[in-house]
Parts: sequence; C-alpha cells; structure tokens
Amino acid sequence: MSPRHFHYSRSDLALNALAKLLDAITIAVSLLVIEYLYLGRPPQTDYLVLAVCSALGFVVAGEFACLYRPWRGETPKTERQAVISAWIPIMLLVLAITYAGQVLSYFSRATIFFWFIGTPILLMVWRRLGRALAVRFYIKEQNFQRAVVWGGGKLAAQVVRMIDETPWLGVKMVCQIANGVVAEEPTTKILSHKFEESLAELVARVRNREVDIVYIALPLIDSSQANVVIERLADTTASIYWVPGMSATHLMNGRWTSIGNMPLISVFETPFWGTYWWLKRIEDIVLSSLILLIILVPMVLISIGVKLSSPGPVLFKQRRYGIDGKEIYVWKFRTMSVLEDGKNVPQATRNDARITLFGAFLRRSSLDELPQFFNVLMGDMSVVGPRPHAVAHNEYYRRQIQGYMLRHKIKPGITGWAQVNGWRGETDALDKMEQRIKHDLWYLGNWSIWLDLKIVMLTVIRGFINANAY
Repeated sequence: MSPRHFHYSRSDLALNALAKLLDAITIAVSLLVIEYLYLGRPPQTDYLVLAVCSALGFVVAGEFACLYRPWRGETPKTERQAVISAWIPIMLLVLAITYAGQVLSYFSRATIFFWFIGTPILLMVWRRLGRALAVRFYIKEQNFQRAVVWGGGKLAAQVVRMIDETPWLGVKMVCQIANGVVAEEPTTKILSHKFEESLAELVARVRNREVDIVYIALPLIDSSQANVVIERLADTTASIYWVPGMSATHLMNGRWTSIGNMPLISVFETPFWGTYWWLKRIEDIVLSSLILLIILVPMVLISIGVKLSSPGPVLFKQRRYGIDGKEIYVWKFRTMSVLEDGKNVPQATRNDARITLFGAFLRRSSLDELPQFFNVLMGDMSVVGPRPHAVAHNEYYRRQIQGYMLRHKIKPGITGWAQVNGWRGETDALDKMEQRIKHDLWYLGNWSIWLDLKIVMLTVIRGFINANAY
C-alpha cells in the first residue's frame, strides 16, 4: 500500500519534520535507556546500531502508514492505529534480521521485549501531550482556523457539535449558514435563508480572509446544490470539505480510493485492508498459538468427557458463513445427541432434549468452542469478530434485518463485542438478534488492536459462564 497524498502547509511541513525527529529520538533513546536500566551499562555499539536503524526504519514505515499526514481533523484513534501499523513491521524486521544473521544472542531478550512493548506507548504519549499543548497554544494565541458550516438540520448540527467537542482540531466556528432550511438544533448565527444571498455573503467573507474552512453539510440528494457552492468557492483559497450525510451504517469504514484517475469513496468495506489485514492476521496467529498451548490439556480432558458421556464423535463440524459470505466448517466439541447441519437447524433452547448432560455444561461455559482456535490458525476465523451463525440462521435473518450480511465483511470470531456486552446465546426474539448485529457492526466501524485486546480481557474477566447460553 503506497502512502496517500495530502496538501501540506508550511506549518504542516514543520510539524511533520518535528514529529519525525521526536519519533526517531523516542525509539533510539528508549532502547538505550532500557539497556542501561536493565543491564546497568553504558550503550554498546550493537545497541546503538539497532537504535539508529530502527529509528530511521520507523520514519520510513510511518510514511507508508500515513502517520505524518496533516493531523487536523484526524482522531487520536486513527493516529494510534498508524503508530502500530508502522511499529509492527519494524519489530518483525528486527527479529528476522537478528535471527538470520545469528546475532540474536548478542542482545538481551528482556531488553528487546520491553523495548518492543514500551516504544509504541511512548510514541502515543508524546502525541497525546502534543495535542494538549497545541490546544493551549491555539487558545492562548488565537491561532485557530475559522470555519463555516453550510447546511441545516441534524447533519449540520452534528458537524457543529463535533467542532465544539474537539478543540485539538484547531478549528473555531464562525457561523452556520442554513440556505432555505431552518436548523433543528441551531447553535450559531444563521445569516440568511436565501440561497444566493447566503452564498454571496459566504464568498465575500472568504475573500476578506474571515473564513479558512467551509464544511458543506448536505445529503447526497442535494449534490446539485453542493456543486453550485463548490463552484462558487473554487475562486477562493478556502479549504472545502463536503459531509455527504450518509448514516454510520452506510459509510461503514468509508475511505477514499480510486478507479484509474476517478476518485471514489467506499460505502460498504472491510476495515482490514492493506497493513491492517496483516496486523489482524499476526494478532490471530500469536493469540491462538498462546491460547492453544494453555488449553491443550483441558481439551484432552474434555474430549474424554464427551466420549464417555454419550455415543458419537468427540468433535462436531457445522457449516457457517465466513468472510464475504463464503461457507466454512466450524469445529466444536459435540454437545448434542444429534449432528444437525441442514436447511433447518433449530436454535438450542432451555432444557433442550438434544443437549447431553455434559454438553450442557460445555455450552454454559463456552468450552465447546475451544476447537475453533484451530479454525483461527487455519485462517477461517479470528479470535475476535462477529460470532458465526449456522447457514440456515443466516438465510433467515438476512431477510429480516437490514445490514445483517455486512457482519461477514470480516472473519467470524470466537468472541466479540456483542458477546462481552451480553448479547449471546439464544435469540428467541428478533430484537435480540438486532442488538447483536448492531454491536457487530459497531465493532466493524471501530476496530483496532486495542479494542481486540480489550474484548479478549473482558471475555476472561467476565468469565465464560452465561445464563443465556444453553
């Protein structure tokens, strides 16, 4: 994935150069400090070479991860993801080179481990402090960029509220212009309700350098009106942004892309593209491998319990929908006296006669799902993601719930955001499944490595026992 192109002002270029310098210093100094604290010696040549090469490599990787783009309008979450995206390849490259060159023994494993873990935290800390200092600087020096929101109704109000709630953007509202539509939540002065008068006054303010940014908050159905505003403002130097007014579901993981020279914006898209796909896959391999080492003995004991408790195979595989709706086979410990995988698979209910006595315990504790860590290693599933449903259930609910199939834009998971929030087990009413899907889609739109780790921790902390699982 190549770095995207952005317009950089002189201040942006200066800040980016400073960010690269601070990143390089943070990476190099953190390694040398950890070496001194842990080994109790001044920096050695091999550590100095590693520190310098890693610092320079991170700056290059940061360019490809779009870490050094102008940060106005970007969320801290986006910046954190870019830091991780740039740091992971450096970690892997360091391990690969030191191992291939047979110099891994020259370095303290504990030192390298703490450096790998601590460095991204330090990189995020200085960025957080930088944002706080920037806000204080903007307030003290009145160095804000002045913005106008063109549009009325809920969409415009949402833009205004976002500007007010995120002072670190360095953007200050001048006014809101509602052309012919009274704002439902007016928070600033409305200049005029007549289109031409409003537009003429806006152009005049921009030319008089009273406005730096214009946010056009109009739905896609009003694109012709937005085009007129954009054409009139094209003769000015203002920065123009169009908020197209699609719902969060319709712009799930929306991003700019292109076909040839034609710019496009994705509407329904997976969050795992480019570097993020590799991050998610590495996360799955590491977590599933560690967990399988821990649960190997319990799985053997469970296998014996399944075999002794009822006749039939130890494992049961069932067809599910994987990523992009492709069928996969999901493995589970057998908990029923039947092996159902047809067009009509009734959901398990309380006191279900099909469930064995030992199987009931496995289902309540979710231990029947443990073999799915092998599905993760094979690449069919992820540790964290929407829980896979039987094919028969998918075919039913996709006709009942709008956006249901969007949950298949990523791999199904062993645990997920819906599960740690209590939406697991039997869905005997449509509204329960709707809540589960709502949480699944929220996860798709807000994914990060940190969210995955949070879900794993919540799964462990809140336990595997659930009253709705049977």
